[in-house]
Amino acid sequence: GIPPELANLSPLEDLHLHGNQLTGDIPAGLGDLTALQELSLANNLLSGSIPPQLVDLVNLQTLNVNTNQLTGAIPPGLDALHD
Repeated sequence: GIPPELANLSPLEDLHLHGNQLTGDIPAGLGDLTALQELSLANNLLSGSIPPQLVDLVNLQTLNVNTNQLTGAIPPGLDALHD
């Protein structure tokens, strides 16, 4: 899965973890990475829903979560960023 400790990398601007067969949920703590501009989690085996905390990513320009096993709706405010 995605280690929740990634939330401690506050200066991180781009996070690309696509195509790694990652499982589990998307950690809500990623919403603390407020410098994040691009988040790509596509082509994994992630499940659960997209955490609403990702709306706090005020600098996020691109969100790619295609080809996973996610359920639920894209939280309001992120739907325009979905690639």
